[in-house]
Order: sequence, then structure tokens, then C-alpha cells
Amino acid sequence: MLGFLGLFGALAASGQALINMRIGLNEEAAKFVVDGQSYLYRATFVWPEGSTHVVEFPMSAIGGDPQPYQYHPSGNARYDFKGWSYVAPATFQLPTGPAVYITVNRNLTELNGVVEKQFPIDFEFPNGNGNPLLQGCSPVVDVDQIDRHGVMLVTGRTIFPPGSTSPCVPKNLTVWAVAGTFAFQAFAYPGYTPTVVVQGQNYFKPEYFTVPLQDATVVQTYFEPAKRVRFSTSPSGLKVLVDRTTVTPQVMDYLAPRLVDYCTDVALNVKTPLGIKPLCTGDYDFARGSTHLIGAEPVQTDPNGDFWIFDRFSNGMGQNSVYVTPSDIYNREDIQALFIHGVRSSIDSNVPGLKISIDGSDAAPNPYYGFIWAEGSTHRLKPPAFQRDTKGRMWKFVGWSDGGEAEHDITVPVGGKDFRVTATFEVLGQVQITTTPPGLTINVDGAECTTPCSFDKEAGAALSVTAAKNVPLGESSRYDFQTWAGRTDALVQTTTFDKNVQVLTAQYHGSHRFLAYSDPEDGAKFKFSPESADGFYPEGANVQVTVVPNTGFKFIIWGEDLQSKTATESLAIAGPSVAVAHMEKVPQIAPAGIRNAAGDTPDGTVAPGSIISIYGAGLTEELQIGPSNPLAQAIGDVYVTVNDSLLPLIFVSPTQINAQLLSSLGEGDYTLKVHNATGKDITGTFKVKRNAPGVFYNVTESGMPLIAALHQDGSPITQDSPAQKGETISFYGTGLGAYDRPIIDGFLLPSTDIYKLTDPVKVVAGVPTSGALADTNAAAVQPALRDPSFAGGAPGMVGTSLVKVTIDKDLPTGNVLEISILVNGSQSNKVQLPVQ
Repeated sequence: MLGFLGLFGALAASGQALINMRIGLNEEAAKFVVDGQSYLYRATFVWPEGSTHVVEFPMSAIGGDPQPYQYHPSGNARYDFKGWSYVAPATFQLPTGPAVYITVNRNLTELNGVVEKQFPIDFEFPNGNGNPLLQGCSPVVDVDQIDRHGVMLVTGRTIFPPGSTSPCVPKNLTVWAVAGTFAFQAFAYPGYTPTVVVQGQNYFKPEYFTVPLQDATVVQTYFEPAKRVRFSTSPSGLKVLVDRTTVTPQVMDYLAPRLVDYCTDVALNVKTPLGIKPLCTGDYDFARGSTHLIGAEPVQTDPNGDFWIFDRFSNGMGQNSVYVTPSDIYNREDIQALFIHGVRSSIDSNVPGLKISIDGSDAAPNPYYGFIWAEGSTHRLKPPAFQRDTKGRMWKFVGWSDGGEAEHDITVPVGGKDFRVTATFEVLGQVQITTTPPGLTINVDGAECTTPCSFDKEAGAALSVTAAKNVPLGESSRYDFQTWAGRTDALVQTTTFDKNVQVLTAQYHGSHRFLAYSDPEDGAKFKFSPESADGFYPEGANVQVTVVPNTGFKFIIWGEDLQSKTATESLAIAGPSVAVAHMEKVPQIAPAGIRNAAGDTPDGTVAPGSIISIYGAGLTEELQIGPSNPLAQAIGDVYVTVNDSLLPLIFVSPTQINAQLLSSLGEGDYTLKVHNATGKDITGTFKVKRNAPGVFYNVTESGMPLIAALHQDGSPITQDSPAQKGETISFYGTGLGAYDRPIIDGFLLPSTDIYKLTDPVKVVAGVPTSGALADTNAAAVQPALRDPSFAGGAPGMVGTSLVKVTIDKDLPTGNVLEISILVNGSQSNKVQLPVQ
């Protein structure tokens, strides 16, 4: 290394240039030599410019003899040298040959050797063709003296050894090849059948196959003794099918001294090589146990123009049978295809194009002898009782020319050439039903048909036709019946068939729905003139519509199909129409719209500190829920005042606001104001009473006002989980009166039962007198009064009272109790409590 570095330094000091040159072969497994050093892979050399070097592609020697190839050490490949190529100017000249001398030049930077990789194909014949007399595929002596079973034919890029006859392989032989797709054909001599194995892939009895190869390959061909099978026909000269190939077996001249002299090789895929006499046409050598599909063309013609119909094979097999080759290969098997004389036959009718079932298959009768049937054979004829021709007319079967029943068997005569039977049909009358427009549904004799439709019956038969009064076309359009063309306008028509075609046409006109609605939806009602029970009007009708505003709204302008500010407008109907009345909200609080939030009290009053509901229209733009602790005095842009004092708000919406009434209010009449973004106050009046109790409840699917109550364990009481006798339940209300200590409006009460009502509370328990659960004996049952075990502020809630009461055994009996609260003579709404 130090010497090299010193040399490099010396060259650099002298100014002599160093040149990089890349050298290699296109096949990396091949070897090349540079200045006596061997390389297997492409390499880069650094040489002084002007220096000379030797590059060589070495050849192999076998047994001391030089070879024109370089062999891979494994023996599974060899390389044929094709020449050198280089990267350099066009004027640069490089000697040819496996070994070259090169002088380093800065214009010569790359040298590439081109070799062709070849691999061996080993042909082996494990059970035959080992006779040393075999030289190529041409016999050197009489073929009868050589025990040969067959040869292998190969097509592809191959290099046969000297003396071989390409592409025929007669014995164990190694052939060199270049990667590609190869075609193989194992040709067995008479008496044998081949099986080929290519690198473990089985090809059974191949006549010809292709396979891609690119590495060393072994092709083994086994020639096994075969079973000779001879096919013939009776009468002779007809055809058989063997493995889906049509063959006309050779007609043998049994007076000839050697039958094989009269055979040809037309049945073989390739001409027989080596002068071997071929099998007779119709003779086959099959492998033992192999399967073959045999049959014959069903109908054939002999040279005399006579028809023949295949019947069966002499071994009992029929059409498309699978023949399994027997194991006995020492005796030839003769199989003869047997045929029956055929007769040209015709089944036709007096009306061209009508169909008849012949032997179970529908076919159009053919007056030109469309069938070839075996003489003496029997066939079943079955015409349809009725059928329609291509013009839409219905025909009725009348009879056969041979006088047979409608469905009967016919027998083909023996010895004849032509045979014919004719069917006779007669036409029926026809009534065609149409509508304008077409495609509508009409009821005919109790069944529906979509027009156009037709009916066929014999002359004199009657037909009842009923037009639909209306035919829907979606949700907003339909057709309405007008009249029958040329007849009355009655929906039901009756007609009588004759031999002609009659046409009945139902005429309809279009009708369309005219809808009007308001924006918002609850803003108005509408009056139409003329009135329509279902909103449909005939096309072209002129309809007047008037908008009637609902309470809390006023009309602004029409939209959609009407464009006007007039409350009453007219519209000509040309299709589905929609008129939208745009309404403006007139915010208001409904009369008696300020109520107990739990339930309506009998006298409509509310109590100080209770939860109230404010019902109206246009109270705000959308639903908004405020914080729970403390309650907000404004939600969004909405706030509510009484005597200029803000109420704590629970939620606001366009039609309802829930709030806590101030606990400081005394009894009397008050005015409440709702302030929102419109800047216009919405006012309502209400009456305050010391006690105005309401009990909270939920309405079930059946409409039952189910009390909002809890079991003693805290779980909710439902119809499926009723209160139990003896347990103490809890329920909620509002408006029961003041507590024994002051509260702060809008703030949750502490989570303990410390706030007690100052006024005495009675729980009233009775039997329902109305509704689905009403007791028929309710009038005779007196409600019971019970003192609650607790009545006071609901812990963790605002404006809500909690009542606890024990369901004792002395309360009225029944599955449901009707519960209410009585405080200072003021009674709450009535709710229902399921009891078990």
C-alpha cells in the first residue's frame, strides 16, 4: 500500500494522468481475466494513461481438450462469447476476439464483454430407447431390428451436439439451450404411449405442449405399452368423435396382404418420422386406465345422400360416453359406431310462425323438412291450445292432418324418405284497450292491465272494462277520467267480441295539487275558491286563495308560485303548484299564558318563589338553556322583569320561557315583561297567591299523567316499577308556599332537608275518575288525606319543593292512585301514581 501510494504520488508529481476504466461481462457469473487476475463481477481499474493491459474471456477445457465455451463450475450453465463492446469515440478501434490488448486512453472509459448464457436440457428415456444402434433419428438398420419406443421432438433455441439430428431426440441426450419458451412433442411409435415429466411437473400423454425454461432442466419421457383400440362405423364411411376430434375411420380391404399398406397418417398431428408406418385412421394406442370421450355427429349423410342417425356404440356406450382403457394391452379392442337410417320429416301448420311442442321442446313448424328422424322412431306432438302470432293476433288450435288428438305420438315410417304432419289453427276476436295518455291502468273483467293491452276471445264472448276515476302520478299530480272515445262517459263499458279487432280508448286529463303553507308553519290558514276536498284542480283551472293569519302573525308577501302582497290571489293551474305566505311574527304572551310550570292550578294562580312557564309567540329566536347555578338573569338577548326586577331564567324559546318568580312578591295582580332583541317589550298579566301548588309529572304514551316520583331507594317510579304499599315515596312540586327560612332567588338550595314549608301540606290520595285507568266505583271512594313525613325545599334545586309520604295500607285500593296537594285550601293539579 505504501508503495502504491508512493507510485501514485510520483505519477501525480510527474503530471501523468490516471484513468478510471470499468470492465465487466453482461453475465456476472461468467469469469473474465485482466492482466492475469480473474474476476466474476464488474470492476473499476485506475491506470496511468498510455499503459497497456490484457483483457481476456477464458475458455474451458474438458479432459485436456479446449472447448469453445466457458463452463460454470456447477455444470448447469455455459457461456458463449459474442464479443467486446466499449464506451469511446466512434473513431476508436478495438481488436476483436476473446483476448484483447488495450492501451489506456482518457476517451476509453468502459469495456463490456457480451456472452450468451446457455443451460443444459437433459433428455432421459428411463424405460426404453437405450439401444446403441440409435444414431440420431434416422435408422442405420431395418427398424424392425431395433427395440425403439418413441422419440422426443423439441422446438426452441437449442444447440445439439455434433452428429445429432435437430430437433429430434431419440435417446438419452444433453442439449444446450438459451432461455425461452420451448415446444415439446413426445412421439410414441405404434404400440406405445408417452408420459413426460419436466422438472417434477407431470404432463400425461402430451401430443404437444409448451413450457418456459431458463435454467438446467431434466425432461424424462416414459414410453409404456399401449392398448390398441380400433374405431369403425356401420355403415362404413361415417364419422366418429374421439376426444372431441372428428375422425372418419379407414375402410379396410380385408383381401389385401398387409392391411397397414392401406393406412394413411391423416389422423396424426405430425407426419411419422423415420419411415415408421402410421396407425390406420381410426386406430388409437391408449394408455392403460386412461379415459377418453367418444361419440359421433348425431346426423350424418353418406355418399349416396342418405341420412344416418347415430344410435350407440357396439360396446353399449352412447353419445359422449367416457371410455376407460382396459388393462389388457395384448388384444386389440374393436368399437363400432352403429347408425340408423334417417327420414326427412316436417311438422308444420297452416299459419307460418306458430309454435308446436315437439318431443318436449317448443319449435316453429318448418315446412322444409326441418327434422331428420330415425325410421320407426316415435315423437310426441303437443300444440298450445292458444298462441299469439307476431302481429299480436291470438290463434286457437283446431286439429292435425293425420286426425290425431291435440297431443299424440307419431311414428316415422320405415323405408320412406319424406314425412309430414300439418297443424291447423283459427284466429280469435280481439279487443284492444288503450288510454290517452298511454300506460294507465284499466280493470278488465276484474283484473288490472296497463295500457295498451289486448284480449282475445271467440266471437260472441263479452268483456267488461272499468276505467279508474283517478290515476296517481306521484304525490302532486294525477290523471282524472273524462270519457270513453266514441262512447259514454260511464266508467264501466261492456263490449262483445267478433272476428275483427275492436279498440276501446279511455280519455283522461291531468290534474295537479295546489298547496299553500305559511312561513313560519303556524303563521296562517288558507281558504280556496273553488274548494277542493283533496287540493287537486284540473289543468287550466283558475283558483283563488286567501291567507288568514293566525294569532301572533301578520301577512307580508306571497312566495313560490305566487308573487304578490295581496292577501287574496289567483293562479292558473299548469302543474303542481305551491304558494308560500310569508308571515311576520307579532310577539305576544298568550292569554292566561303565565302558569305554574309543574301543572295548571285549578284557579290559574302562581305562588312567590315558584317555577313558572310563560307561553306565547315570538318570545325569542331559538331555544337556549341557561346555567343551573345560579340561574341567569339574561339568556342571550332575553330577560324578564316583574316590577322592574329581573327574574332568574331556566331556559328561553320562541313559545315558552321558564323562570323563577320572585319570592318577595305579595298576593295580587302583576304585569310581566319579556325583553328581547326586537326592542319591543312583550307583556302579560298574572295573579299571585300565597299558595298555588303544582305537582310535576310526565305524560306516558297512553296519555297517563304519571307523577314524577322516586322509590325509597331513589329509583324512579314507573308503570313497570310501581310504588309498594308501606314504602315512603318522594315527589316534587312548586308553588307550595314560603319556607321557614329565607332563600336567595336563582340559587340552588343546599343538599340537605333543612328548608321546611311554613304552611301545612296535605297529600290527597284518591281513585281516578277519568281516563283509561278510571275506576267505575270511584264515586263511592272518598279521597284520603295524609300528612307528609317531609315537605320542604328540594335539596340541590331551585324553586322546587320535595314531598315525602308513606303509602300506607289504609289508602284507597287499586292499581293507580290519583294524587294531589292541598295547601291552605289551594289544591294542585291531579297526577297518577301506580301502586302495587
